[in-house]
Amino acid sequence: MDWIEDIIQSFRTSFWLEEKQWFVACTWDSLYSVPYFSDVCANTYFRPPLYSSVTDEALFCDHINHFILNESPKQTRYYFRHIKKLEIASSESLEMLSVFIDMSSIECLAVSTLIELSRILWMLQLMPRLKKLSINTQVSYFLQKTHKIRLECIENLEINDPLLNNNDYYAAERLCRTFPHVETLCISSLKWAGLIPRVIERLKNLSNVTINFEKVVSPQQPNQLQEIGTRYIKTIVGEARHLKHAMYSYRYYWSSDLNQTSWFCCHCWIQRKVSFYFKFYR
Repeated sequence: MDWIEDIIQSFRTSFWLEEKQWFVACTWDSLYSVPYFSDVCANTYFRPPLYSSVTDEALFCDHINHFILNESPKQTRYYFRHIKKLEIASSESLEMLSVFIDMSSIECLAVSTLIELSRILWMLQLMPRLKKLSINTQVSYFLQKTHKIRLECIENLEINDPLLNNNDYYAAERLCRTFPHVETLCISSLKWAGLIPRVIERLKNLSNVTINFEKVVSPQQPNQLQEIGTRYIKTIVGEARHLKHAMYSYRYYWSSDLNQTSWFCCHCWIQRKVSFYFKFYR
């Protein structure tokens, strides 16, 4: 569009490019400064803006800190040096990652597809700064494949896939053995409360826990709310043996989300500085 090109051309003077070193990009509905307001997230379809006063396209790539591998990359023209979060949504051509991404800068890895153990180990070797892992699909498969290794670098673990469908007494064992140094744990869907005391017992560095529990009946009277909340907290704290005599406080309430799903929310603080945040869905 000629009118967009005219706008960009007005910022290609020596005053803006050399003296101020100020760059802009323009679309059909916006004009913004680069790189301050350019995109921070990209995927395999990434392309820099068509209209800009930037003389080096690396300026756009260097501002990207979140990359989503959503399919096999078709080209490797661009190189991303400052990726903090890498999300794997496709396992195709994983070996290409190190070609266009500086893997050493990655701090968070999100796995949203099944990946062979050999490829997981290969990626971990290239990510010395990795501290956070999000498992977004088939966590049972992931734990099964990694049961012989210890991912000691992971301090923040998110599990966004149902962890248990029954009373699996070995789930805590596998989880804690694979991630022995976890400090923050978030599980989006859990049906067995007995897992939590076992995890607290095993993960000595644990400082924060967020759990979403399913299938809890909403109380009809306010006194039932207090009874249910007290019972859950005391049960969890009581079954974690070394926390039985700890000082703790908690709060809880009923609410509902935009999908009209009712859930029971409870937050508990314990002397060991372990905080619990539960959502009980019905």
